[in-house]
Amino acid sequence: NKQNNLASLYYVTRNRFYFAKKFYPNYYYIPFLYITIIFFIKILFWFISGENEKIKIAKKAISDYVFNKMGKSENL
Repeated sequence: NKQNNLASLYYVTRNRFYFAKKFYPNYYYIPFLYITIIFFIKILFWFISGENEKIKIAKKAISDYVFNKMGKSENL
């Protein structure tokens, strides 16, 4: 189902950053840079293929991570 796929994308995106910081606190910039590059490529692909809802969900996930909004998310 499309809604489940978007929710899964949200949690995977947000939690990748969270776990990178939690398990690699001294070298956080390495996984952070890797994850950022991969998502930049994915966002370009989604933009080209017209999958704007995925871009919106990824942006929300990253924003929620930056503002430390953990737990279940509303409005997915």
